[in-house]
Amino acid sequence: MRKFVLDYMPDPDDKRTDWILGYLPEMFSKKRLPAFPAPFRPPQIHRRVAAQLSAFTIHGRFHLGLEKLAHLTRDPRLAKIRVPASRIERIRKDLELCGIVETTVFPELEGLGRELRDF
Repeated sequence: MRKFVLDYMPDPDDKRTDWILGYLPEMFSKKRLPAFPAPFRPPQIHRRVAAQLSAFTIHGRFHLGLEKLAHLTRDPRLAKIRVPASRIERIRKDLELCGIVETTVFPELEGLGRELRDF
C-alpha cells in the first residue's frame, strides 16, 4: 500500500506528503493501519476524477470508517443520502435539465455511448 501511495504522492516538498507518509505504517512492518481513512489527491489525475471533483482515500481498520468519522466530526463534508427507487428517474431528469448528463460525470467514450444510447 505504501509503495502504491508513494507513486501518487504530491511533490516531496509538499506538506501533504509528510502527513500521509506519517499516517501509513512502513511497508512489511507489523504495525496496524490507523483506525480511520485518510484522503489524498494525487498530482496527476484522470479526466474522470477531475470531472467528478474526486479524491482518493486510504482506508483504515474500521469497515465503516468514513461514516463513523462523519458522525464524529463537527462539520462533516460527507453525508449519506438515500434515494427511493421511485424517485431515481425524476432526479435523473432534473439533473439533465441542470446540464448534468452522463458525459459530465463520465467523460470517456463509455459515458458518451451511454448518453447517446439513452438520448
